[in-house]
Amino acid sequence: MGIRAAVAVLLAVVLSPLGIASAQERFKVQYNHVGQTSKYLAQQAYDVGDQPGHQVRIYKVLRTFSEESTLVIRGVRVKSSETNGYSDYTNGIGPIWGYEVWTMDDGGKVFLTYTGSTFSEPTETGARRGIATSAGRITGGTGAWKSLRGVMHSVSKFDSDPQKGYSQADNKGEYWFDE
Repeated sequence: MGIRAAVAVLLAVVLSPLGIASAQERFKVQYNHVGQTSKYLAQQAYDVGDQPGHQVRIYKVLRTFSEESTLVIRGVRVKSSETNGYSDYTNGIGPIWGYEVWTMDDGGKVFLTYTGSTFSEPTETGARRGIATSAGRITGGTGAWKSLRGVMHSVSKFDSDPQKGYSQADNKGEYWFDE
């Protein structure tokens, strides 16, 4: 085999995985709080004690999506999402992070992680009302969703009142399948 042929074979072997990766089709996703209800299933805040107003909080939020929802992945609607998160506030400002599980209409699950920041103020009930901005990653799922990957950006308005609280998000991003 000549030098040109050897170089051509070497380049084909080295570059073929790159060609597959670059051909990976990506899909846009965008949805908002229209057709969505949300409620806090649980939350607990603890005073840290190192300075006034410093609290850590854990929370669980359930979002249910109606037929009107535009959150659809590869033609399958997301039926609900459950978020387990953590915040570290000083006077209502600070980082957030956590995990989200989407339940698909076909029964499958999709897993996400997120991190971000929030700004909130106390309400008349002692709860907090504010805005959270986060970036997240779709890390896979069950069954047909195992190879799902993606990135998301979210801006959420929230009220943590146990009786009347809500969490309404506007989201956009993209996803793909590692196949």
